[in-house]
Amino acid sequence: MALPPERVVQEVGKSLARPRLGKDALVKLLKDAEVALSKLNQSSSLQISLGPLTNSLSHINLLQHKDKEVKLLVAVCLSEIMRILAPNAPFTDEIFKHVFRLIIDTFMDLGDTASPYFTRRTKILESVAALKCCVIMLDIDCEDLVLDMFKVIFSVIRHGHQRSLFQAMLSIMTLLIEEKVTQPLLEIILRQLVKTEKGASFRLAVSLIQNCAGKLEPSICSFLTSCNFDNDTCEIILEIFQCAPQILTSIIPNLTQELLTEQVDIRLRAVRLVGNLLAKSELRFGQKYYAFFVEFLNRFSDKSTEVRIATIECARECYMAHPFGKEAHDILSVLEGRLLDFDDKVRLAAVFAVCYLAKSNLTCFPSEIVLQAVERLRDKKVTRFLVSSNKYLSIMIKRRLAFSFCKYLFLFFFSVSLQVSVRKKVLDELLVLYHAYCNKCSEGLLALNDHYEQIPCKIFGFCFEKDCKEFSQHNLEQILADGMFPASLSVKERIKHWITFFSMLKLPHRRALKSILHKKWRFQVDLKEYLSLRDKEKEITSEDACNRILLLHMQMSSSFSDPSKAVECFQKLQQMKDNNIFKILLALADEYVSPSAIHSIHVSLLKKIGDKHPYCDFFNTLSRKCSYSIFTAEHVHCILEAIISEKDNQSKVMHASLDLLIVILSIFPMLIRGAEEFLLKLFSMGTAMYNEKALQILSTAGQHISVELRDIYPFLEHKCLEGTRNESKLAVSAMSSLNCTTSDCTFATLCKKVVDYLHNENHVPTLLQTLGCISQYSPSSYELYKKEIKHFVVQELLCSKGHVSDSEQTFSIDNTMCSSLCKLKIYALKSLVRSFLPHQPLKLQHEVNEFFSILSDLFLEDGIMSNNGISQNDMVHLRLAAAKCALRLATRWDFHIPPKLFQLVIMSARDPSFTLRKALIYKIHKLLNEQAIPDRYACAFALASMDCVGQLRDDSMKFLNEFLKMRSRQFSIKIDDVAQKRDAIANTKHPGYVVVFLIHVLAHDKNFPPDNCQDYEAYAEFLSPLIIMLQALVHLGDKQNDASQITSYMLGIFSAIQKADDAVDAICTHKLHVLSKIGSLAIKHLTMHCKISLDASHLVLLPSLYFKVCQDANDQGRSTATDKLLEGGFVRQILSIFESYINQPTDTESKQSIKLIDPRSCDVIKDISNIANLDRHVDPSLGKSKMKNNLRKGLQKVCLDSSLISAQSVHDEINLESGTAEDEVTEELISSSGSVSIPPAVTTSGVSKKALPSKELMLLASENFVTSNGFTNRPNGISKPISKCHLDIKGTTGSGDVDLFHFQDKNWEAINKVPILDKSRCNLQPTDWLDSSSGDKEVLAIDGDESDNIIADRCNERTVSLKENALSSSVVSEEPTKEEIGIPIYS
Repeated sequence: MALPPERVVQEVGKSLARPRLGKDALVKLLKDAEVALSKLNQSSSLQISLGPLTNSLSHINLLQHKDKEVKLLVAVCLSEIMRILAPNAPFTDEIFKHVFRLIIDTFMDLGDTASPYFTRRTKILESVAALKCCVIMLDIDCEDLVLDMFKVIFSVIRHGHQRSLFQAMLSIMTLLIEEKVTQPLLEIILRQLVKTEKGASFRLAVSLIQNCAGKLEPSICSFLTSCNFDNDTCEIILEIFQCAPQILTSIIPNLTQELLTEQVDIRLRAVRLVGNLLAKSELRFGQKYYAFFVEFLNRFSDKSTEVRIATIECARECYMAHPFGKEAHDILSVLEGRLLDFDDKVRLAAVFAVCYLAKSNLTCFPSEIVLQAVERLRDKKVTRFLVSSNKYLSIMIKRRLAFSFCKYLFLFFFSVSLQVSVRKKVLDELLVLYHAYCNKCSEGLLALNDHYEQIPCKIFGFCFEKDCKEFSQHNLEQILADGMFPASLSVKERIKHWITFFSMLKLPHRRALKSILHKKWRFQVDLKEYLSLRDKEKEITSEDACNRILLLHMQMSSSFSDPSKAVECFQKLQQMKDNNIFKILLALADEYVSPSAIHSIHVSLLKKIGDKHPYCDFFNTLSRKCSYSIFTAEHVHCILEAIISEKDNQSKVMHASLDLLIVILSIFPMLIRGAEEFLLKLFSMGTAMYNEKALQILSTAGQHISVELRDIYPFLEHKCLEGTRNESKLAVSAMSSLNCTTSDCTFATLCKKVVDYLHNENHVPTLLQTLGCISQYSPSSYELYKKEIKHFVVQELLCSKGHVSDSEQTFSIDNTMCSSLCKLKIYALKSLVRSFLPHQPLKLQHEVNEFFSILSDLFLEDGIMSNNGISQNDMVHLRLAAAKCALRLATRWDFHIPPKLFQLVIMSARDPSFTLRKALIYKIHKLLNEQAIPDRYACAFALASMDCVGQLRDDSMKFLNEFLKMRSRQFSIKIDDVAQKRDAIANTKHPGYVVVFLIHVLAHDKNFPPDNCQDYEAYAEFLSPLIIMLQALVHLGDKQNDASQITSYMLGIFSAIQKADDAVDAICTHKLHVLSKIGSLAIKHLTMHCKISLDASHLVLLPSLYFKVCQDANDQGRSTATDKLLEGGFVRQILSIFESYINQPTDTESKQSIKLIDPRSCDVIKDISNIANLDRHVDPSLGKSKMKNNLRKGLQKVCLDSSLISAQSVHDEINLESGTAEDEVTEELISSSGSVSIPPAVTTSGVSKKALPSKELMLLASENFVTSNGFTNRPNGISKPISKCHLDIKGTTGSGDVDLFHFQDKNWEAINKVPILDKSRCNLQPTDWLDSSSGDKEVLAIDGDESDNIIADRCNERTVSLKENALSSSVVSEEPTKEEIGIPIYS
């Protein structure tokens, strides 16, 4: 029969008292005691029964037994005894110390959940927790045991423990804390909060703080107040704030001081702490402690960069926690302000924060801030640093601080590289954001947003940034091909974004896009030619083919970021034997390959090359450049589909779609193949905008579509007869493009109908435009009705007399628009101009000379314009029209423009009308930049450089300096060998050669001071254009040698002029000599510190239309009053007076008043001196009040009317380019801004079209001669004129030999042979390549140093032809020529 538990306990107690028991015996007895004790309920009456066991277990040998199992069983039995006898204490204080030590040691193994004793240990813990006996440790002053228990519990707690075990531990610790909190105990608890790994101990500590918040608050506050504000303290505050924020009520206000301390590291910790507090509380912390929140916002403007960056990082997390409410708005406001921080690191951090927040919540994040972040791409820190470095460098050089200079230079380049990397990082971050935006749009979760679309717009804006390679056209092409859109985005979705941001692109940005596409097209053409030559390499082994391949390598390499390395790679490519690589490249260049096929071919090429190939990156870039990676035929079809499906015909998106399509097709017209159905729908829509754009598309890509002309001829004919002027021009171009084979027959029929319509006097402007365009595309058709057309234009329009009735006037609000009759006259002039600029060569010299006479009559109001009753307002418009006609004809007929007309055009720079002057100057500037007209027209800048209006005066000086610098660079590039440098003075392409024509213009001015004039001020006024030109030329030389060369060249020019006579008016010969002498003295005075050396003979060419061989050498020896005046300090006095004029401050009020002079009072516009006086009366900065008297004497017919003509009116109504006046206003104004464009390959001038080395010119001088011009036949020597010329300049001598040469190109009218399509890509449009309708909108933005290559590629054929013609006519011909006279100068 089993014994009762009480009896078992007693027996075990007695057995344990026996000495020398083994482990096994102890374990058996203790297990029996454990079982028996577990069966006993709590009762104090059992104390006697448990006495023997209690005494035995209290023996020190068992409490400190070495065996873990024995100790564990002892602890279990002790815990059971305490349970049964509770609340009575079964042990003495000393025994309790050993008991609790044993229990704590038992807890140390609670972490081992796999142990077979884990259950017993858990039972002990739960018993201690339930009995709350742990407080006995505090009663017996065992605080060290309490600390050990906390340490053990925090160390053994695991995530895998049961919930009951966690609660038991928490209960024990809570009970102890509620009894007493000590500093060491608090530190043990808080130490769990700062552990790197937030495990179960951290969770237990947090629960403990939450349970005992009231008890712990004083201790925690005292601890946080006394400790250092380090990272651990910040983390403790953060964790306590999350679990028991009431504890920190008294602590948080004190943290404000930490935000304001002078120590950066403390402010940094405080900022991060507050940021975390805001984020963890979802900004509720900012609501409760608003003053503290405001101080946190102030840290965005902290003087420390690190603090500002940390604040930005915290702001990102705060906004993410709660993106709504006032606090979130305040955070975004200060974050937006940091986008403009003066430190680039802070700006970068702000950009990253904005992009991160935008990506996380595209639907709610304010896109306006994204727009501000995009602006950070235009950082200017490098520029400012560079300026300061230049100043610092000059100081260091003076002080010879070599070491400081090297150190500073290193810092500068480091800063530049850092700035570039910042831009690159910002660019990458913005592109990632744009990708996320595109994906959201494709998923239908987000609508198109203009602010996000500004990202690609701004990237385009930095296309020509020279200080950052990240924004070069090469990298921008890569971005457009690969980085702009996500790879998974469909073509249809991409087109939506293209259209949206293209609608926001400004004109320069669109030019940048067109430039990138053009370079890509040029690269594809060169690559195809290279592959073709390589296939024929075995058949063609000539040196020319090898040189051509090398040239193609160099041309293609210019499209790479490192051209020199690219050339090396192309040479390695040439050596490859694997033809499959070349077949892949050719397949990539196929315009009909789909985007998916392009990608697969690209991947196959790279796989074939291999990742480890040294030129793997080169082949990657090469495949991108040769393929249609930006736009394909699929893109074009999607654009057309979007246009057709658009319901709002006048929307901004619709205009952008059409404009984008036109840009693409202007470079890649073949991509429209297969889209004929969409194109025909455009014509059926009926709106004017659709019709015009569709016509432009048709004229551009008509050769590549399978649309029959007869299908749309009625529509095109209607536009030619009754459409707008621009529509008629495009319609004629479309006819030519669609009907290349039988165009003459079509145009003959159309021309006859147009002529018949002329007499109905309806749509006359459109009919004139149509006729002009027909004359260019089909001269033979135009020739059939030329007499009838000319009669109508000249007799019915230009010679029309009588005043226009009020009903026929078309005035604008400011009363500056011209009349309808005047507009018809202008359109008539434009039509005639077109007839002289056909795309095919014609012999029109006699007819163009007649037209030049008409233009002269318009300037002088003589001949057909005499007594015609036209108002002065209309005459201003007509004079401007005549000037522009002359300029346009100068692009091809400059050889035949008479000097008188040239004089009238140049003198228009001082026309009484400010509008005319401004329009002319800007037009000449635009054409000179494009190298479309000869350099001699730059004389107008010098004449306008003393204009009475400050803005025009400044612009003229600016244009003059730009022109001279550009031509100087081009001239220095052409002179690349020693022989040419020695004979450079004979080169008419020198920028100083313009002075030849300027002197001729001044010599024919009616206001030339008389011989008896001794007024220095009058001479200073009159000679101001010449002096300004000479000053600008002298300032071209950066070095003393350059200035010396320029001076020598100019002295040669002046010497040659003194040896020649005026070919236009012999009376002006003396004036030419006077001006040349003054010029010689002036240039010497301006370069008095330079050494002037004329150590070799030079040949100076003068244009024979303006100069001729001196007929009477005796005339040069005669002395006049002017010659005597030139002696002494005459020129020095003039220069001092001139400098006193230009050094005075500008009076902006001079722009408000303009005085007009009647141009009919002089043969040519006589206002060089008068306007100069007038300018000084209006603008005090230009002269002295003394000149007012001279002004009153010379201006008896002056009429004051400052509102008669405005700058806008001429641009509105007299734009010589075709198109409606409304469309031309903006383009004409923009054309004056000096935008970068592609210059034509061939330019004309009144001098030789090819500057020959002086040796060839001297050879001609010795072999070619004509007796009728005063030459004798001297085959063995240098030909000399019968009448000799003597050089009359101090310090120079010479024989004065004069030779005549004529470099007239008989085929000059036929030089324009470039195919129409190629010209449109180069902005060389044969139909009307100076037309404003295709002007600025079609101008291709190319870097200046690249334009020559592009033009050479486009117009190689006609350039070579021109050079051959010029060379043959000047060297091979045995007949004497008359275009130029060559004057050898010896010093």
